[in-house]
Amino acid sequence: MSEKTDPSSQNAELESLRESAALFRLIADRLPAFVSFMDTDYRYRFVNRIYSDWFGKPASEIEGRTRAELVGDTETYESMQPHEKSAFEGKASAYELTLKKPTGEFINLDTEYIPVMDPVSGKVRGVIGVGQDVTARKKALQETEKALRKIEESQHRYQSLADSLPNMIWTSNPDGAVNYANERCLAYTGMDSQEKYGEGWATMIHPFDLSKVKEIWMESMKTGAPFKLEYRLRRFDGEYRWFLGQAIAIRNSYGAIDYWIGTATDIDDEKRIAEELVAAKNAAENANQTKTAFLANMSHEIRTPLGAILGFSELLKSPDLKADDRDQYIDTILRNGRSLTRIIDDILDLAKVEAGRLDTEEIEFSIEDLLNEVIVLLWIFSDPTRIRQILINIIGNAIKFTDSGEIEIFLKASSEKDFFTKFLISVKDTGRGIPANQRERLFQPFTQADNSTTRRYGGTGLGLVLSRRLAQALGGDVVLSEAPQGKGTTFIVS
Repeated sequence: MSEKTDPSSQNAELESLRESAALFRLIADRLPAFVSFMDTDYRYRFVNRIYSDWFGKPASEIEGRTRAELVGDTETYESMQPHEKSAFEGKASAYELTLKKPTGEFINLDTEYIPVMDPVSGKVRGVIGVGQDVTARKKALQETEKALRKIEESQHRYQSLADSLPNMIWTSNPDGAVNYANERCLAYTGMDSQEKYGEGWATMIHPFDLSKVKEIWMESMKTGAPFKLEYRLRRFDGEYRWFLGQAIAIRNSYGAIDYWIGTATDIDDEKRIAEELVAAKNAAENANQTKTAFLANMSHEIRTPLGAILGFSELLKSPDLKADDRDQYIDTILRNGRSLTRIIDDILDLAKVEAGRLDTEEIEFSIEDLLNEVIVLLWIFSDPTRIRQILINIIGNAIKFTDSGEIEIFLKASSEKDFFTKFLISVKDTGRGIPANQRERLFQPFTQADNSTTRRYGGTGLGLVLSRRLAQALGGDVVLSEAPQGKGTTFIVS
């Protein structure tokens, strides 16, 4: 006889199974995933709450029906997805699935199919399906990828723009380490990589400027204040040029420095022009001062002979004037008239030389008429009037500034190419000489070695300037050869 099963024991076991099933459903309904069990007839035997909500039907209307019956379609084993089919063959599989909800909305699922095997026969009894909704995560990932692409595109546009600009552009970490340099930086310095530029940018700064650049740059990094300084940078060929360097700190939403961005603009040409303008301004001011001094000197030089001419001309009107006095007055008027004429001639000749309108003659003359008792009598073609004018000025100065002693004049001739002869006339005196710090002023218009010269000896300050310009017009020059203070002066006219 077979042993009969105790009905009470069967009821207890059945109740236990019901409790387990209820607990399983409670747990499954709380899971944030799609959970289902499908038998070998492809009928749902269990779906959790998320799964039933997706269908828009309670679980009781889904369980016991096929998926084809639920969506109004036919489904066979052959039409299943490969991964799902693999599970019914006894092999677990996973893949990403895109489903269309009855509402028309698409969702993305990371799905896993797990076969349930009969422990006795070893055959597949059904398939558990677990699907995790990754729609939001996938969308977020797509948005992140899109944002990254935009960042990459923005960086590419920024780099292209930076490389096309004529300015040097660089960036650095908050600690000042350079991590980017545009093409202009590399081309100017001759460095073939950004790594080399980042390591060696300081070596390109002029040694005289480097300490100042480091001082200001360290202060900017310490305080976060903008960096701005003019300094010189060495070009790849070794030439230094002036640049205006500037940098600002880029901060994040918390106010901390994310990085520095800096530029270096070539200002060498502008700086040189500015210096030339300053030099021109100084020259104009000096010229104005010179003009003022000249007018003061000329006022004295012109008024002296002019006063004598007017004074003695007035005396000539006296009806009681004796014949001897009349002749003396006339001689005085003539002498002062010649002096006034020489002053005016000097001014006019210098103006012609400055304007490039000086006319010279080329006639035959005897140099003996210009220099007394020269050893050799030569005939030359030149302008005796201009040579006489030069020698009168040079020899006249020698006489004026030699209180005692002698004045020597030497003439030397040498053959030059193209059948020209060069004459060197040396005028040497034993006067007071010229201090070294005053020699540069000798050949400047309207100036003399110092103001005391004008007060003591008079003169317009035009003699040496005019003599040099006249000599240059004749193919020569006037130079100061020797002038030791207290030991005389030697001028050479060529």
